[in-house]
Amino acid sequence: MVDWEPPWPASIFTDAESVTAGEARMLDDLGLVGQRDVQQIKEAARAEANSRFAPPSGNEVNNHNDAFRHAYWNARMTQRFGEEWTGQFTTAHERLPNNNASNEAMDLWNNEVGRRIAAANPDASPEQLAGMVEQAVRNGETVVIRPDGQGVIWSK
Repeated sequence: MVDWEPPWPASIFTDAESVTAGEARMLDDLGLVGQRDVQQIKEAARAEANSRFAPPSGNEVNNHNDAFRHAYWNARMTQRFGEEWTGQFTTAHERLPNNNASNEAMDLWNNEVGRRIAAANPDASPEQLAGMVEQAVRNGETVVIRPDGQGVIWSK
């Protein structure tokens, strides 16, 4: 992990963020507007996830909230940056040291679901994408961590 922040002048508006080395390299190549868009999409995905799947007891990981957030994040990023770039970036994002295999598998699967939805619906609005992603989660097309923490199960 590395501490990454956008170059000046954007750095005066944000704190350093801990990201993987792969993410940092890709962010550096984006430029200020792209970096801003990545941050705004990330924030929008979290807000939309919390709106559609209220996190139980404030827990935003390994559940339906998490599945939606990852899929929607990837759908929005795919519309903005393309499927290939988004796939590379979000896979780099999951390459965390000591990342639990089930957590990584869940996130990678749900990321792919979001990219697939966006690729099939390139002209969808953010609200339409959110609806399609929500339906995918509710239909069991995404995965969540099993209640016992051992592996993943369909989100249905």
